Amino acid sequence: MRYDDAAAFRAALAANLRTQHPDKDLSRLLKRTMMERFLARTATALPDQAILK
Repeated sequence: MRYDDAAAFRAALAANLRTQHPDKDLSRLLKRTMMERFLARTATALPDQAILK
């Protein structure tokens, strides 16, 4: 699905996360989602590299 702008995407994401996890902090869920997507994109772009923290 494509959204008109970043604000529309974030609003839809927030609504979805609130529906799935009503008892959890939304900001933490958004940060976790952002980090998971970052790692997924990095693993796709650099498959032979390891990311460690």
